Amino acid sequence: MKLANFFLSIIIITSINIESEGTIPAKHFACFSNNFDLEMSPNGKYLSIITSPMANECNIEEDLRKYVEDDFRKGKLAIMNLETGSTRTLFDGEDGGVSGLTWLSNERIMFNSNPSRAAGIKSYGLRAMNLDGSKKKTLMEYVSNSGKRINFSVVSLLPDDENNIAIKVNDRRESVYDYYKLNINSGKKVRIANGPDIENEAWVADSVESPDGMPVTVTTNYKDEWRIYAYDDKSKEWSIHFKNTCQTP
Repeated sequence: MKLANFFLSIIIITSINIESEGTIPAKHFACFSNNFDLEMSPNGKYLSIITSPMANECNIEEDLRKYVEDDFRKGKLAIMNLETGSTRTLFDGEDGGVSGLTWLSNERIMFNSNPSRAAGIKSYGLRAMNLDGSKKKTLMEYVSNSGKRINFSVVSLLPDDENNIAIKVNDRRESVYDYYKLNINSGKKVRIANGPDIENEAWVADSVESPDGMPVTVTTNYKDEWRIYAYDDKSKEWSIHFKNTCQTP
């Protein structure tokens, strides 16, 4: 990312020197940069490239009522074979693309679907597929349950488990995340730990997980009181490890 921004800066500086004698065109401060996300496969043979489906040119939207996210989302995904130099496009990004790609193995990738014009919240989710486009699977989706949004996040790739990753999901209570093993091939999830049972008015500020995907601590706030909950892996119970009131040392 930093390397891409560096080259972009060189191009802009060069164009400035060519177009004018010391005057920077205003459009250079308004254009949305067409940046890249690059991730190399574990064996170093492939490179995933995610970028915007738009042309790499300055295109300022005149219609102020238009959502810029409709056109400027990253989404185009290509896989480059570093041995042959050939590139294969898996998603063109026009109707919906990808973001946040992760290599699960040398042959399988996981990514967030990132649609340009989502018909609904289910258009956003966690997907997996092989490099040849086969074995596509929806692992998780953002859904609404009784008007409340269900979110999830990956907490560990479980490097010693080739079939599963660890995630946390707030499908039991809106403010509490429970922990699961998620099969990257079938999408089946198995709960491995519950989150702490906190008051309905409390909110979770942060959490820490171990490399095996199990919870370690969760920090909450309840009526201006900060609490750090600790998880006991043997008893499967949570307890308050520390608490203090806001604005006190």
